[in-house]
Amino acid sequence: MPENASGGSSSSSSLLIRSKNPRRCQAENPLKLLSEFAGPALHTMGSNVILHSVLKNGGTLYIDDGRPLPQLFHKTVANLKEISPTAMFNVPAGYNLLCDAIDNDLDLGASVFRRMDRLSYAGAAISPGTLEKLYRLTSSITGRRIPVMSGYGTTETAPTISTTHWATDQPGEIGLPAPGLQLKLIPVSDTYEARVKGPNVTPGYLGRPDLTEKAFDEEGFYRIGDTVSFLDPQKPELGLRFTGRISENFKLANGTWVSIGNMRAAILAATRGVLLDIVVAGENCESCALLCWLNPTEAARISKTPASDLTCDPLVVQFLKDRFKEYNETVGSSERICSFSLLKDPPSLAAGEITDKAYVNQRAVLKNRSDQVERLYRKDPNQDVIWV
Repeated sequence: MPENASGGSSSSSSLLIRSKNPRRCQAENPLKLLSEFAGPALHTMGSNVILHSVLKNGGTLYIDDGRPLPQLFHKTVANLKEISPTAMFNVPAGYNLLCDAIDNDLDLGASVFRRMDRLSYAGAAISPGTLEKLYRLTSSITGRRIPVMSGYGTTETAPTISTTHWATDQPGEIGLPAPGLQLKLIPVSDTYEARVKGPNVTPGYLGRPDLTEKAFDEEGFYRIGDTVSFLDPQKPELGLRFTGRISENFKLANGTWVSIGNMRAAILAATRGVLLDIVVAGENCESCALLCWLNPTEAARISKTPASDLTCDPLVVQFLKDRFKEYNETVGSSERICSFSLLKDPPSLAAGEITDKAYVNQRAVLKNRSDQVERLYRKDPNQDVIWV
């Protein structure tokens, strides 16, 4: 049940949170739970669903003081060496770092998974590589496939909209609407805009009737600002998947809309875990281009000199060029990649490029790094830009 991918409430104004939440925790055993939301432990997900689930079941809540960032994740590792939780809530970036840490220290994995019943992710769609690694590691270390579960929601819905009550097999699954909620799906291109109504949906923004009016449609459904699609349109009971933020989509110069959520997921899958995240540029341009961050652990497996600067490693660059060429052959012209750049510095939390749930804010990155975006479309030689 992640809060929305933009990082929670869409406004800095005070939000009225309803205490009626349709989700009920039905665990039979007391929870020993490690919440890895750090800062977001104080958001509605951490302070509402997680906290009250623990209280309801007489469990113990551990709040990790690390963050799902390479420079701060060592705190999480230290905590996990002391605690063997029965459930874990994290963001996909945190699970990716956890898998890398366990690959290098199987004793850590034995401690983490020893009593684990389930792993839940939130805040963004998990990558195929991270999902595969979680199932591979839990199976090899414990002899059992620990369920990876997910869900979807916003601050305005306190936070539950939908959940998977089964082990997810595909990245981006968000399950089925919680009991008591109505989900309205508005066709948008090849996907749907999601709107919701229910007892847990906020009545509005305190003292801001203008924002409240914009937030709801004529039938009283809250405009989430996200798009979703069916895993299988012929079998809606299999649930939904998250496909992106409407605000991140843009038009190319020829007027064709580009759906960033679907495109981002397909590109990360195509690069087989070597890229940690991407930002798609191309608004009002002839084609799309990428700003990319490497997954240093996976990129080092390709390089012959893993201790060097991997962003300019010829084997890593060639690997990505080959993957992008393969990707381009499978998509339409509006989603093809013309060039990419491998960034050395990570997205900045202070500059709003990444949220405290490790979700990369596409718009903020494109604005803050406009010079780098401009270079993606220059035809003159530039070592920082690789043409596909």
